[in-house]
Amino acid sequence: MDRKFTLSCCSTVDLPYSYMESRDIPVLFYTYVVDGREYDDDMGRDPEALPRFYGFLKEGKLPQTSQINVAAYTEFFEKLLDKGGDVLHIAFTSGQSGSVHNAQAAGKLLQEKYPDKKIVVIDSLCSSSGYGLLVDGAADLRDAGKSMDEIADWTMAMRQNVHHQFYSTELKFYRRSGRMSGAAAAIGTVLGICPIMRLDDKGRIIAYDKVRGKKNAVARTVETMKRHAENGEDYSG
Repeated sequence: MDRKFTLSCCSTVDLPYSYMESRDIPVLFYTYVVDGREYDDDMGRDPEALPRFYGFLKEGKLPQTSQINVAAYTEFFEKLLDKGGDVLHIAFTSGQSGSVHNAQAAGKLLQEKYPDKKIVVIDSLCSSSGYGLLVDGAADLRDAGKSMDEIADWTMAMRQNVHHQFYSTELKFYRRSGRMSGAAAAIGTVLGICPIMRLDDKGRIIAYDKVRGKKNAVARTVETMKRHAENGEDYSG
């Protein structure tokens, strides 16, 4: 008989919390800080949260995010273990946060405390909606009766197949975060330059192309999606 296990993830899956509840996927929340006050990554629980976040951006405030520490992961995992069974946690990419290393450290500590339990932490190498797709796929396999080991193997194999494709029309945030010089951001804004970006094989954001104007950015994104999707426009995933 297959061992019982819990599939979990972090709040950066960019899916509504209500959806994660409906799929029985416990979530550990990232937080961000503005003016010394800490806020949860809300995931749609509070209807005022998103307008408040965009309000901070309009005011020129750049929210600061931080890693989830070992203590938070330990508490989160231990609660799942107390419910019975093992834990398979698919974590936010190490290419954008060191949190996954803290999750692995917490898992190791708890493995020593609960030698009869199994705690597996996987670096998704994914972020945002791509991360959500990977976790959603893992949940489909769980619901189909696959074992924790089978799902872990599938996740490790599929994480490099998730294609993250996006663009940006707001260069000021790249300037504020130090990813782009002030001069480059100013010139790019005047010319209507939109960087075309993706995640590389280590889960890091890279800009690999640029176009002028949002319309061209959308067209380039769709073109690239068609080129990379399995079966192109006939993609059925």
